[in-house]
Amino acid sequence: MPPSPPPSPPLSPSPQSHTTSLRSGFPTGGPLGATTALTLTGSGFDVLETARCYFAPINTDGTPRSGSEISTTATVASATRALCDAPATAGLFRAALSLEGGYTRVPLYFDAIRFEVYNPAGLTVDAVTPPGGPLSGGTLLTLVGAGYRSFGEGQLCCVFDDTPAGTCAAGTLLVAVGVDARMRCTVPAVSTEAVNRTAAVSLNGGSALSTSATSAAFRYYAQPAVSSIEPTSGDVVGGALVTVRGAGFLALVDAFSTDAAAATAALALVRVAIGGTIAAAPLFANDTLVVVEAPWGAAGSASVTISLNAQQYTSPTGVEFEFIGLHAPALLGAAFDPTGSQLILTLDSQPTDRGGMVG
Repeated sequence: MPPSPPPSPPLSPSPQSHTTSLRSGFPTGGPLGATTALTLTGSGFDVLETARCYFAPINTDGTPRSGSEISTTATVASATRALCDAPATAGLFRAALSLEGGYTRVPLYFDAIRFEVYNPAGLTVDAVTPPGGPLSGGTLLTLVGAGYRSFGEGQLCCVFDDTPAGTCAAGTLLVAVGVDARMRCTVPAVSTEAVNRTAAVSLNGGSALSTSATSAAFRYYAQPAVSSIEPTSGDVVGGALVTVRGAGFLALVDAFSTDAAAATAALALVRVAIGGTIAAAPLFANDTLVVVEAPWGAAGSASVTISLNAQQYTSPTGVEFEFIGLHAPALLGAAFDPTGSQLILTLDSQPTDRGGMVG
C-alpha cells in the first residue's frame, strides 16, 4: 500500500477584498497617554472584527520620519466609524486602518490622514488679557502661552476651574508659534458674587489629559454704577476735565490687592466713554470717582458709561454729558471710486463749516 502523502502546510492568512474606504480622521491630534483618541470614518468597517490602527512617523512636510510604524487597538463602532487608541509616543503620524489584523490596509478615499500626539507638559498659559470681566460674562479673553494649535472644530477651548469636567469655552487660534502663542475665547457668565477663577487651555475639548500644565488668574466682578458727571457739558472738541462719580470703579483693581504690579495694570484698564467715544486713560481714579479729559463728540447729549477692563462698558443709566458747538470733520473712511481716479472721503454727518466743508 503506497504511503500517505505528507500533510499540507498550514495556509497563511491571505488578503481579502472588501468594499471599504477610509475618508477622514477626527480630531487631528490628541494628548500623550489618551485612549480612543482618533475616530476614523469611512465605509465597510464592519466586514471583519480583527481591526488595528497603524501610525507611521512623518515629518511636517509628510515625508517619512525615522522610527517604526506603531500598531494600536482599534474598536469598530459601526460600518462607518472606528476608534483608534493613540500611540504611546509623541510626534506626528500618518494614520491607517486594517480590518484584517494588518494584512491589508483600508484604501484612502482622500489624502493621507495625519494625527499628532502631543505632550500636555508643553502646553502653558502665561498670561490673560484682560485679567477680569463682569459676572455676566462675554469678555473676549486672550490667552498667551505656548503649544497652542487647532486639531479640529470644537477642540481648542478655554477651561475655567468652576466648570464641570469636559466642558469649556470654544477658542479661536490667533498665533501658534514659539512661546508667544495666542488664542481667544469668550468667558462664560457666573451667578455668584465677585469671584476669582483660573483659565487654562485645552486642545481637545476639555477631555482628560488635554489641559495646559499651567493656568492664569481671571477675576469676575460686579459691574460698577455711574451716578453723575461734573460738569455736565463741554465743547465738542473735547479736552474739558470731567469727574465721573459712582461706585465700584476699582472692583478689578481690588481683586489684585496682594499683587501690586497686577493691580497697577488693572488700574490702567479703567476707561470712561461719552456717547460711545472713549476718553484717554484717567488722570485720577478711586472707587467712587474718576477724572478724565472729555473726548470729542457730536453736538447734543450723550450717555456716560465706564469700563473696568477696557472692553465691556456699563449700560446707560441716564447720566449724560452735553457736547456744545461744532468740531472739525471726523474721517470715517476713504476709498477710491470704481475707476480708481478719485479718492472718496466719508466724514461724520454732523454739520460743520470748518475748512469750507459740509459734513
